[in-house]
Amino acid sequence: QQELHYFNFVYHPYTEKDGSISGVLVLATDVTEQVLARQKAAESEANFRSLILQAPIGICILHRNNLTVEIANDRYAQMINLSRNVLEGNPITEVLPIASQYESIIYEVLDSGEPFYATEYAIELEHEKQKNELIYVDFVYEPLRESDGSINRVMALVIDVTEKVKARQQIEAIEARTRLGIEASEQGTFDVDLKTNEVKVSKRLAEIFDVEEDADRHRYI
Repeated sequence: QQELHYFNFVYHPYTEKDGSISGVLVLATDVTEQVLARQKAAESEANFRSLILQAPIGICILHRNNLTVEIANDRYAQMINLSRNVLEGNPITEVLPIASQYESIIYEVLDSGEPFYATEYAIELEHEKQKNELIYVDFVYEPLRESDGSINRVMALVIDVTEKVKARQQIEAIEARTRLGIEASEQGTFDVDLKTNEVKVSKRLAEIFDVEEDADRHRYI
């Protein structure tokens, strides 16, 4: 059965006492295991890179050395209005100045090995020819351990939740205006939970019907 092996080898001239060369000395070392291990690591790295590029959320890998961007997928680049070509190979703080605000947090993740989480975080993106854009994101800085246990890279996973936050803000604004209008017109209001028949009455409604007002104004039908 044939097997594929890899060698490091040297052909060295074999010199006699009189200075003549009578042959060649072959020095060979079998490095098959090292080569196969390297190939496997390269394959794993390629699969990892492919996974990042195809992910439906924004992902960026930062190296400890100046927080250089090793890889960023298209989703991440789109969120911050930059291209992958601009990002990859450059310090994130140079191509995205706002990232300098999180530099200490990223290094803390690198040093402690503990991930950092943030939800609905507001980020203002600068534009050269148009008004700055405010977006909201959920993100995680996740430390990546090497085979020897050291941590030299951080993976940033980012989800744009701007539409969700703006929709909630709009609903809250409508509710606030409605509540203000009701209070100004001195109308009594109540809410009914159809599952439990619990009724929550406003202070004005309790006054209108001359009923006792308890701590949280709960009644039952």
